[in-house]
Amino acid sequence: MFSVKDLHLAITMRPRGAGLIVVPLLEARRGLLVDMEENREKPLKGIVVAKSAGGTAPETGRPLEILSAVGDLVAFGKYAGLVYHFEVPVPDGDPRIVKAYIMRDSEVLASQEEGTYDLTIHDGDPNKMHLAGLTCELCETVQGEAGLERLRAIAGGLDPDAPAPSEDELIAKERDRAPSLIIPGA
Repeated sequence: MFSVKDLHLAITMRPRGAGLIVVPLLEARRGLLVDMEENREKPLKGIVVAKSAGGTAPETGRPLEILSAVGDLVAFGKYAGLVYHFEVPVPDGDPRIVKAYIMRDSEVLASQEEGTYDLTIHDGDPNKMHLAGLTCELCETVQGEAGLERLRAIAGGLDPDAPAPSEDELIAKERDRAPSLIIPGA
């Protein structure tokens, strides 16, 4: 299971009030077919990497309780928070720029506790992560030709896990599918 410590983010900035710092996930989908329902606007998802200690509401003086915890997977609206780019030191190279949202805890629509989900992280980059089991554009690029061959096999009604046919079998199959050529008067 995923832990926020796996990201190795040394963010020195801390939010104030009832604030959170959330690193967004890449958009990913299940499977290869696009469903028309996917055209609807969906909330964004991200991982809480920092939270404030709380505080008091300026209007009422009541204590502000923060329900989200560091490591939670959260869903939030498209216009929630402010986008901020952090410079994070990397032990073996130049600092990395990480996109994050600084938002109020009240802008979180739903959350899932750390340890109940898993992530796929491409190239160890926090900007290139998504929920495990889903496919993103980077996954499709990584799969390359092997993924395209698998798609072609599925579209052609073949079992993608079956052993590949020999060249002779492919030629024979093509010969059987080709229409016969009839020449009148021959």
